[in-house]
Amino acid sequence: MPSNKRPCNKAQTMTIFSKRLLNLLRWLVIGLMGAGALQLAGRIYLFFWPKPTPLIVAPLLRHRWRLRYRDPEHTLAPLRLHPGMRVLELGPGVGLFTACAARAIAPGGVLLSVDLQRAMLDRLRRDLQHTAASTISLQVGDAQALPIADASVDCAFLIAVLPMIRGRQRALAELRRVLRPGGLLAVSEEILAPEYVPPAITRYWCQQAGFKALKQVRGRWCYLLTFRRV
Repeated sequence: MPSNKRPCNKAQTMTIFSKRLLNLLRWLVIGLMGAGALQLAGRIYLFFWPKPTPLIVAPLLRHRWRLRYRDPEHTLAPLRLHPGMRVLELGPGVGLFTACAARAIAPGGVLLSVDLQRAMLDRLRRDLQHTAASTISLQVGDAQALPIADASVDCAFLIAVLPMIRGRQRALAELRRVLRPGGLLAVSEEILAPEYVPPAITRYWCQQAGFKALKQVRGRWCYLLTFRRV
């Protein structure tokens, strides 16, 4: 028996394909907008109610994809670390930058790595077993009450840390206290981090604490600001 279905011509086929493509693009845009709104909501929440990075996400901090834009030597290069320096690393987490900083200031230097979470430091201590331990001092401490003497540090750096500190201005005041006059403060943030804030906000926070802005280094996915302790 002859079929009642009429064959689709080329124009009809293209019309059907176009409708399906537009429908797919529409749902893709809706999905991206939803994901963007969720990310924005998360950033707003962390801005007003900051929290330290949980240990469960520690593997992501050393993931090879992060290392593509977070090479430790490249990140620390603007600090010009050299042998004999006394350096504070606030919030080392899993220590992606710790060993690199320790090598840069050896011999004769001391790296003070202070973190609020003992579990993070315990993991870092195990990872640093084959590193020059005499150069690194791991300490549990609150950024708002650093266990470090006044004017005893040449340089301090925070990488993806400052927005997660609940009392940021108090922490910055502590950093100013422990830095020697003329000492360097470096603050770096990355776009993919849930607590990310743009450089203008970071610069404002630091200048409010009495630091003098020096330089901004921009990367594709991160930035680093340097300040002078005056």
